[in-house]
Amino acid sequence: MIYINKKGLIYKKNSFSFISLILACLTILLIVGEFFISTYIDEIAVLISLIFLVQLSMRKVLSKQDLLIMGLMIVFIVLGLVATLISRIAVSFFSVAMDVFSYLKAFAVFFAIKYALREEDIKENYLKMLTPIVKIFVVVTFVCCVMAIFVDIGMSNKMRYGLRNFVFLCPQSHQLYNALFVCGAILISKKCRYLKYYMFMILFTTAWTLQGPAFVFVVVFLFLLLLFKNKKKIGFFAILLMLLLVLWVGQYQIEMYLTDENSVRAKFYEYAFVTALRFFPLGSGFASYGSSQAAVNYSTLYYEYGFDRLWGMSPESENGMFLRDNGFAMYLGQNGFLGFILFLIILFLVFRLISNKNMNFIARAFILSIFANTMIHAVGTAILTSSSGVNGFVAMGIILACCVEKDDKGSESGLKPLIR
Repeated sequence: MIYINKKGLIYKKNSFSFISLILACLTILLIVGEFFISTYIDEIAVLISLIFLVQLSMRKVLSKQDLLIMGLMIVFIVLGLVATLISRIAVSFFSVAMDVFSYLKAFAVFFAIKYALREEDIKENYLKMLTPIVKIFVVVTFVCCVMAIFVDIGMSNKMRYGLRNFVFLCPQSHQLYNALFVCGAILISKKCRYLKYYMFMILFTTAWTLQGPAFVFVVVFLFLLLLFKNKKKIGFFAILLMLLLVLWVGQYQIEMYLTDENSVRAKFYEYAFVTALRFFPLGSGFASYGSSQAAVNYSTLYYEYGFDRLWGMSPESENGMFLRDNGFAMYLGQNGFLGFILFLIILFLVFRLISNKNMNFIARAFILSIFANTMIHAVGTAILTSSSGVNGFVAMGIILACCVEKDDKGSESGLKPLIR
């Protein structure tokens, strides 16, 4: 069979099924990848995404808003490379390349899935393949979560508020609820039957991870759901109330990461400012401060700052994760004040992009809640460069691709086909 779009361009219909299958398999692998401490699944997905986006840019099908974000991201990377050359702290080209790759992770898959699901047949096949699978996953995790509340079934990794948290088969809590975000995005996009029951299970399981960002997601989602159900516009007082709710729910993260002088992450923020001032205005460059590669090579800055003499931050420490799990402190230290401001502008533009009013209120509340969760997480963890962050951005990309209604001008149909 063949397909002819409004521009008269022809391509094979059966290619849709193949692409849908590839996308569905990658999505499943990204979800399953959360059950392990370290995999290369997200790296493979990002590499495919980058190749796909280069192809799209060459065919001039990217929107102006998306091109602006990508262009600023390229400028951000270039400034980081210049800083790397000036500071000469990075020990190898490989380390720098890995750092750059990790910076691009979440954004690459976000835009790739957004454009890959633009064609209706690909989108329908993709959702049809995945809906039964994610339904089973949501129900199984919910049932196990309820059981774990009353009986220790080995699916918890710590006590919080006097309760056992729930992580299912994942090493960490955030890996579970970011996988559930992808499931929720698929179910919302499919507009499946009994959606409200599946959403309840997702919210309940997410909340029972007993993690601050998870509470932020649940609270923001319920607040926005009530708001968007009655009116579409977010007013000033609504934004103020939402910020107060986020600050209240996320106060543990804020205190632990920013105000506690004995906290490892607070120490990283303190010296992120020191580093940004020392290497003003571009920072110390890639693979030098707060990133995974800076930890692997144990940056010379850590010796200068005395980190090697602190528990959890020394080269021999078993808790080396403290050195590579530092959120916004990494961007401030490595990219300086100029790069950090540019990165915040990029995040703001992504926020504006996902704040599209042409989607149903459930989808809009869900996508904005994922973004809020990611931002509060990024205060103290490397969520934006992790596989969990990739899943969060995949979920947002799915909703943006599947739930935004076409305008009267048919702006969605005006795109060139992805496959000829």
